[in-house]
Amino acid sequence: MSEIMGSSDMWPILLALTAFPAVFQLLLLPFCPESPRYLLVAKGQRAKAAAALNKLRGTHDIDRELNEIMREFEEMQREPTVRWVDLVGQRQLRVPLVIALVIQMSQQLSGINAVTYYSNDIFGSAKFSPSHSTYATIGVGGVNLLMTVISIPLMDRLGRRTLHLAGLIGMTVFSVLLSLSLLFQDSVSWFPYASISGVVLFVVFFSIGPGSIPWFIMTEMIPMSARGKAVSLAVLTNFFCNFLVGLFFPILQESLGYYSFLVFASLLAVFSLFTYLKMPETKNKTVDQVLAVVLGTPQ
Repeated sequence: MSEIMGSSDMWPILLALTAFPAVFQLLLLPFCPESPRYLLVAKGQRAKAAAALNKLRGTHDIDRELNEIMREFEEMQREPTVRWVDLVGQRQLRVPLVIALVIQMSQQLSGINAVTYYSNDIFGSAKFSPSHSTYATIGVGGVNLLMTVISIPLMDRLGRRTLHLAGLIGMTVFSVLLSLSLLFQDSVSWFPYASISGVVLFVVFFSIGPGSIPWFIMTEMIPMSARGKAVSLAVLTNFFCNFLVGLFFPILQESLGYYSFLVFASLLAVFSLFTYLKMPETKNKTVDQVLAVVLGTPQ
Protein backbone atom coordinates (compact mmCIF):
# COMPACT_ATOMS: atom_id res chain seq x y z
CA MET A 1 0.00 0.00 0.00
CA SER A 2 1.44 3.33 -1.04
CA GLU A 3 -0.25 4.96 1.97
CA ILE A 4 1.74 2.81 4.42
CA MET A 5 5.42 2.90 3.46
CA GLY A 6 4.66 1.39 0.05
CA SER A 7 6.97 3.76 -1.78
CA SER A 8 10.48 3.56 -3.21
CA ASP A 9 11.84 5.57 -0.26
CA MET A 10 10.01 3.81 2.58
CA TRP A 11 10.03 0.16 1.52
CA PRO A 12 13.34 -0.63 3.35
CA ILE A 13 11.67 0.42 6.61
CA LEU A 14 8.64 -1.67 5.76
CA LEU A 15 10.92 -4.65 5.12
CA ALA A 16 12.70 -4.11 8.45
CA LEU A 17 9.37 -4.26 10.31
CA THR A 18 9.28 -8.00 9.67
CA ALA A 19 11.86 -8.30 12.47
CA PHE A 20 9.25 -7.37 15.09
CA PRO A 21 7.31 -10.67 15.00
CA ALA A 22 10.60 -12.53 15.45
CA VAL A 23 11.52 -10.35 18.44
CA PHE A 24 8.02 -10.82 19.87
CA GLN A 25 8.32 -14.60 19.58
CA LEU A 26 11.76 -14.46 21.18
CA LEU A 27 10.33 -12.57 24.17
CA LEU A 28 7.52 -15.13 24.54
CA LEU A 29 9.82 -18.14 24.26
CA PRO A 30 10.77 -18.26 27.98
CA PHE A 31 7.07 -18.65 28.83
CA CYS A 32 6.60 -21.64 26.52
CA PRO A 33 6.79 -25.12 28.07
CA GLU A 34 9.63 -27.40 27.04
CA SER A 35 8.83 -30.29 24.72
CA PRO A 36 7.39 -33.14 26.85
CA ARG A 37 8.96 -35.68 24.51
CA TYR A 38 12.40 -34.08 24.95
CA LEU A 39 12.05 -33.95 28.74
CA LEU A 40 10.90 -37.56 28.98
CA VAL A 41 13.07 -39.22 26.35
CA ALA A 42 16.26 -37.15 26.30
CA LYS A 43 16.35 -36.01 29.93
CA GLY A 44 14.45 -38.77 31.70
CA GLN A 45 12.49 -36.18 33.69
CA ARG A 46 9.00 -37.66 33.83
CA ALA A 47 7.63 -35.18 36.38
CA LYS A 48 8.71 -32.17 34.32
CA ALA A 49 7.43 -33.84 31.14
CA ALA A 50 4.05 -34.41 32.83
CA ALA A 51 3.92 -30.77 33.95
CA ALA A 52 4.72 -29.53 30.43
CA LEU A 53 2.17 -31.85 28.84
CA ASN A 54 -0.43 -30.82 31.40
CA LYS A 55 0.15 -27.17 30.50
CA LEU A 56 -0.12 -27.90 26.78
CA ARG A 57 -3.22 -30.13 27.01
CA GLY A 58 -4.99 -28.28 29.82
CA THR A 59 -5.79 -31.54 31.60
CA HIS A 60 -4.21 -33.81 34.21
CA ASP A 61 -5.19 -36.95 32.28
CA ILE A 62 -1.88 -37.27 30.46
CA ASP A 63 -0.43 -40.56 31.78
CA ARG A 64 -1.60 -42.47 28.72
CA GLU A 65 0.14 -40.04 26.37
CA LEU A 66 3.35 -40.10 28.42
CA ASN A 67 3.35 -43.89 28.40
CA GLU A 68 2.77 -43.88 24.65
CA ILE A 69 5.74 -41.54 24.12
CA MET A 70 7.95 -43.78 26.24
CA ARG A 71 6.73 -46.96 24.58
CA GLU A 72 7.36 -45.53 21.12
CA PHE A 73 10.85 -44.46 22.15
CA GLU A 74 11.68 -47.91 23.56
CA GLU A 75 10.48 -49.55 20.36
CA MET A 76 12.62 -47.17 18.33
CA GLN A 77 15.66 -48.09 20.44
CA ARG A 78 15.13 -51.77 19.64
CA GLU A 79 14.79 -51.14 15.91
CA PRO A 80 17.77 -50.66 13.57
CA THR A 81 18.53 -47.17 12.36
CA VAL A 82 16.30 -46.22 9.45
CA ARG A 83 18.25 -45.47 6.28
CA TRP A 84 17.04 -43.36 3.39
CA VAL A 85 16.60 -46.46 1.27
CA ASP A 86 14.37 -47.98 3.96
CA LEU A 87 11.79 -45.24 3.38
CA VAL A 88 11.20 -46.78 -0.04
CA GLY A 89 12.10 -50.40 0.66
CA GLN A 90 9.94 -51.02 3.73
CA ARG A 91 6.20 -51.04 3.08
CA GLN A 92 5.31 -49.88 6.60
CA LEU A 93 7.31 -46.71 5.91
CA ARG A 94 6.75 -46.30 2.18
CA VAL A 95 2.94 -46.30 2.22
CA PRO A 96 2.43 -43.60 4.90
CA LEU A 97 5.30 -41.58 3.41
CA VAL A 98 3.66 -41.54 -0.04
CA ILE A 99 0.35 -40.49 1.50
CA ALA A 100 2.06 -37.71 3.46
CA LEU A 101 3.97 -36.44 0.41
CA VAL A 102 0.83 -36.35 -1.74
CA ILE A 103 -0.90 -34.39 1.02
CA GLN A 104 2.00 -31.91 0.93
CA MET A 105 1.66 -31.67 -2.86
CA SER A 106 -2.07 -31.02 -2.50
CA GLN A 107 -1.31 -27.93 -0.44
CA GLN A 108 0.92 -26.24 -3.02
CA LEU A 109 -0.49 -27.59 -6.29
CA SER A 110 -3.96 -26.50 -5.20
CA GLY A 111 -3.16 -23.09 -6.68
CA ILE A 112 -3.23 -21.20 -3.41
CA ASN A 113 0.07 -19.48 -4.12
CA ALA A 114 -1.07 -18.58 -7.63
CA VAL A 115 -4.05 -16.84 -6.05
CA THR A 116 -1.86 -15.22 -3.37
CA TYR A 117 1.00 -14.13 -5.62
CA TYR A 118 -1.22 -12.80 -8.37
CA SER A 119 -4.35 -11.72 -6.51
CA ASN A 120 -3.76 -8.09 -7.47
CA ASP A 121 -3.65 -9.12 -11.13
CA ILE A 122 -6.77 -11.25 -10.69
CA PHE A 123 -8.69 -8.38 -9.18
CA GLY A 124 -7.31 -6.05 -11.83
CA SER A 125 -8.56 -8.43 -14.51
CA ALA A 126 -11.94 -8.25 -12.79
CA LYS A 127 -11.96 -4.48 -13.49
CA PHE A 128 -10.98 -3.37 -9.98
CA SER A 129 -8.85 -0.26 -9.69
CA PRO A 130 -5.24 -0.71 -8.45
CA SER A 131 -6.09 0.70 -5.02
CA HIS A 132 -9.20 -1.48 -4.67
CA SER A 133 -7.20 -4.51 -5.80
CA THR A 134 -4.67 -3.87 -3.03
CA TYR A 135 -7.39 -3.55 -0.38
CA ALA A 136 -9.03 -6.74 -1.65
CA THR A 137 -5.71 -8.61 -1.42
CA ILE A 138 -5.22 -7.42 2.16
CA GLY A 139 -8.75 -8.59 2.95
CA VAL A 140 -7.99 -12.03 1.53
CA GLY A 141 -4.91 -12.27 3.76
CA GLY A 142 -7.04 -11.34 6.78
CA VAL A 143 -9.59 -14.02 5.89
CA ASN A 144 -6.78 -16.58 5.62
CA LEU A 145 -5.54 -15.70 9.11
CA LEU A 146 -9.01 -15.70 10.66
CA MET A 147 -10.06 -19.03 9.17
CA THR A 148 -6.77 -20.67 10.14
CA VAL A 149 -7.42 -19.70 13.78
CA ILE A 150 -11.00 -20.97 13.54
CA SER A 151 -9.82 -24.29 12.07
CA ILE A 152 -7.66 -25.11 15.12
CA PRO A 153 -10.51 -26.25 17.42
CA LEU A 154 -12.32 -27.84 14.47
CA MET A 155 -9.46 -30.30 13.92
CA ASP A 156 -10.11 -32.06 17.21
CA ARG A 157 -13.87 -31.95 16.72
CA LEU A 158 -14.26 -32.98 13.08
CA GLY A 159 -10.96 -34.73 12.42
CA ARG A 160 -8.01 -34.09 10.12
CA ARG A 161 -9.25 -36.19 7.19
CA THR A 162 -12.70 -34.57 7.16
CA LEU A 163 -11.34 -31.02 7.16
CA HIS A 164 -8.66 -31.73 4.56
CA LEU A 165 -11.15 -33.41 2.24
CA ALA A 166 -13.75 -30.66 2.72
CA GLY A 167 -11.10 -28.03 2.03
CA LEU A 168 -9.96 -29.69 -1.20
CA ILE A 169 -13.52 -30.18 -2.49
CA GLY A 170 -14.42 -26.58 -1.66
CA MET A 171 -11.30 -25.30 -3.42
CA THR A 172 -12.17 -27.41 -6.47
CA VAL A 173 -15.62 -25.85 -6.71
CA PHE A 174 -14.49 -22.27 -6.23
CA SER A 175 -11.51 -22.52 -8.56
CA VAL A 176 -13.99 -23.49 -11.30
CA LEU A 177 -16.32 -20.65 -10.31
CA LEU A 178 -13.39 -18.21 -10.24
CA SER A 179 -12.35 -19.22 -13.74
CA LEU A 180 -15.92 -18.92 -15.07
CA SER A 181 -16.52 -15.55 -13.44
CA LEU A 182 -13.33 -14.16 -14.99
CA LEU A 183 -14.15 -15.65 -18.40
CA PHE A 184 -17.64 -14.14 -18.57
CA GLN A 185 -17.09 -10.93 -16.62
CA ASP A 186 -17.74 -8.82 -19.71
CA SER A 187 -21.06 -10.56 -20.35
CA VAL A 188 -22.52 -10.42 -16.85
CA SER A 189 -22.29 -7.20 -14.86
CA TRP A 190 -21.97 -8.79 -11.43
CA PHE A 191 -19.36 -11.41 -12.39
CA PRO A 192 -16.41 -9.18 -11.37
CA TYR A 193 -17.82 -9.30 -7.84
CA ALA A 194 -18.29 -13.06 -8.14
CA SER A 195 -14.59 -13.37 -8.91
CA ILE A 196 -13.57 -11.67 -5.67
CA SER A 197 -16.05 -13.87 -3.78
CA GLY A 198 -14.49 -16.88 -5.50
CA VAL A 199 -11.01 -15.86 -4.34
CA VAL A 200 -12.18 -15.30 -0.76
CA LEU A 201 -14.05 -18.61 -0.54
CA PHE A 202 -11.15 -20.42 -2.19
CA VAL A 203 -8.89 -19.10 0.59
CA VAL A 204 -11.47 -19.98 3.26
CA PHE A 205 -11.53 -23.64 2.22
CA PHE A 206 -7.74 -23.68 1.98
CA SER A 207 -7.42 -22.35 5.52
CA ILE A 208 -9.72 -24.87 7.17
CA GLY A 209 -7.75 -27.89 6.00
CA PRO A 210 -5.00 -27.92 3.36
CA GLY A 211 -3.36 -24.84 4.84
CA SER A 212 -2.27 -26.43 8.11
CA ILE A 213 -3.05 -30.15 8.22
CA PRO A 214 -0.22 -31.31 5.91
CA TRP A 215 2.38 -29.87 8.28
CA PHE A 216 1.54 -32.00 11.30
CA ILE A 217 -0.19 -35.04 9.82
CA MET A 218 3.20 -36.72 9.32
CA THR A 219 3.92 -36.90 13.04
CA GLU A 220 0.67 -38.83 13.42
CA MET A 221 1.43 -41.29 10.62
CA ILE A 222 5.19 -41.92 10.55
CA PRO A 223 7.03 -43.93 13.25
CA MET A 224 9.48 -41.90 15.29
CA SER A 225 12.47 -43.83 13.95
CA ALA A 226 11.81 -42.53 10.43
CA ARG A 227 10.18 -39.22 11.26
CA GLY A 228 13.20 -36.96 10.81
CA LYS A 229 14.00 -38.20 7.30
CA ALA A 230 10.33 -38.30 6.31
CA VAL A 231 9.71 -34.73 7.44
CA SER A 232 12.79 -33.59 5.51
CA LEU A 233 11.36 -35.12 2.34
CA ALA A 234 7.97 -33.56 3.05
CA VAL A 235 9.45 -30.06 3.42
CA LEU A 236 11.48 -30.55 0.23
CA THR A 237 8.36 -31.69 -1.64
CA ASN A 238 6.30 -28.78 -0.35
CA PHE A 239 8.76 -26.06 -1.29
CA PHE A 240 9.60 -27.67 -4.62
CA CYS A 241 5.91 -27.62 -5.55
CA ASN A 242 5.77 -24.02 -4.32
CA PHE A 243 8.69 -23.22 -6.65
CA LEU A 244 6.98 -24.92 -9.60
CA VAL A 245 3.76 -22.94 -9.13
CA GLY A 246 5.62 -19.64 -8.86
CA LEU A 247 7.70 -20.49 -11.94
CA PHE A 248 5.04 -21.84 -14.28
CA PHE A 249 1.81 -20.05 -13.32
CA PRO A 250 2.71 -16.84 -15.24
CA ILE A 251 3.43 -19.00 -18.31
CA LEU A 252 0.21 -20.93 -17.75
CA GLN A 253 -1.76 -17.72 -17.34
CA GLU A 254 -0.28 -16.24 -20.51
CA SER A 255 -1.02 -19.32 -22.61
CA LEU A 256 -4.40 -20.34 -21.16
CA GLY A 257 -5.68 -17.08 -19.73
CA TYR A 258 -8.55 -17.51 -17.33
CA TYR A 259 -8.69 -21.24 -18.10
CA SER A 260 -5.48 -21.65 -16.07
CA PHE A 261 -7.47 -22.08 -12.85
CA LEU A 262 -9.21 -25.08 -14.39
CA VAL A 263 -5.80 -26.81 -14.35
CA PHE A 264 -5.71 -26.35 -10.58
CA ALA A 265 -9.34 -27.50 -10.38
CA SER A 266 -8.36 -30.73 -12.12
CA LEU A 267 -5.44 -31.28 -9.75
CA LEU A 268 -7.68 -30.55 -6.78
CA ALA A 269 -10.20 -33.11 -7.97
CA VAL A 270 -7.44 -35.73 -8.16
CA PHE A 271 -6.16 -34.82 -4.69
CA SER A 272 -9.72 -34.95 -3.32
CA LEU A 273 -10.16 -38.46 -4.68
CA PHE A 274 -6.78 -39.54 -3.30
CA THR A 275 -7.63 -38.11 0.13
CA TYR A 276 -10.99 -39.87 0.15
CA LEU A 277 -9.45 -43.22 -0.78
CA LYS A 278 -6.09 -43.19 0.99
CA MET A 279 -5.80 -40.62 3.79
CA PRO A 280 -6.57 -42.13 7.22
CA GLU A 281 -8.18 -40.31 10.11
CA THR A 282 -5.53 -39.72 12.78
CA LYS A 283 -7.60 -37.98 15.45
CA ASN A 284 -7.23 -39.65 18.86
CA LYS A 285 -5.19 -42.51 17.39
CA THR A 286 -1.66 -43.69 18.06
CA VAL A 287 0.85 -44.07 15.24
CA ASP A 288 0.45 -47.87 15.42
CA GLN A 289 -3.33 -47.59 15.07
CA VAL A 290 -2.98 -45.26 12.08
CA LEU A 291 -0.43 -47.57 10.44
CA ALA A 292 -2.77 -50.52 10.90
CA VAL A 293 -5.46 -48.63 8.97
CA VAL A 294 -3.05 -47.48 6.27
CA LEU A 295 -1.49 -50.92 5.77
CA GLY A 296 -4.74 -52.82 6.16
CA THR A 297 -3.40 -55.01 8.96
CA PRO A 298 -5.31 -56.17 12.07
CA GLN A 299 -4.56 -54.23 15.25
